[in-house]
Amino acid sequence: VIDIGDEYMKVAAVNPRGGDYPLFDIALNEQSERKTSVVVGFEQDGEMRVGEDGIALKVRAPTRCLYGFMELLGAEFSGSVVKQFLGENPQFADVLVPTPRGTVAFKVPGVSDEVPVEVLIAYLVRSVVSKFSVGDILLGTDSVSEIALIVPEHFDEVQTGLLKQAAELVGVRVSALVPQLAAAIIDYAVGGQNSGAGAKQTVLGYGMGGLHAAAAAFQVERTGAKSKKKATVIALGPAISERMGAVMFPSAVAAL
Repeated sequence: VIDIGDEYMKVAAVNPRGGDYPLFDIALNEQSERKTSVVVGFEQDGEMRVGEDGIALKVRAPTRCLYGFMELLGAEFSGSVVKQFLGENPQFADVLVPTPRGTVAFKVPGVSDEVPVEVLIAYLVRSVVSKFSVGDILLGTDSVSEIALIVPEHFDEVQTGLLKQAAELVGVRVSALVPQLAAAIIDYAVGGQNSGAGAKQTVLGYGMGGLHAAAAAFQVERTGAKSKKKATVIALGPAISERMGAVMFPSAVAAL
């Protein structure tokens, strides 16, 4: 399960068949950390670096350290999303270029081909399936048969489809697309301790990422004994999503 946010991504390994892997565990990156920066960097010779290794390029080569690109997925190059992105990241003004489809790519110094946003996301997914580990066991492409993607609440249908296509560029099958808040509520529903089978609750799910905040209401009904961990989750309405996240708070406060 891969959750790619505005700033960070987290990964969990689920293994229903047993064997060497635990049933569920958080996967760690090469630095043995649970969260990884959503950054793709390129060395002068074109070599790619992901996460914290990519951040190392930010000071000495800022136009070769790409970040904040998740919100550009599916965006029109001439649209307001790109204009806002460049207003907040002016160092990319000469690096951002349109694709033949009119969407967004990066023309990175030292890299021969333009790099669309979908390819950057594919690089992130490839780093997960090739370099992340659970305990002492490296995941590896031979062990990862399929992945589930957590979808940000502010993504529309087009962006969700592009996210799936980007992940599949790596050669793994995307078996599920789960809205971000729904994933949190499902975890609450099967792991909650405060009610037994048959009890219905209305639960508010909310979250704040680096650039976006979202909230939605759900009905939760546990349908089995606590040991069975079964529940029914129903969304009571569409999620409300606003572009106001943790990264934006300092600038908002400074403007007061």
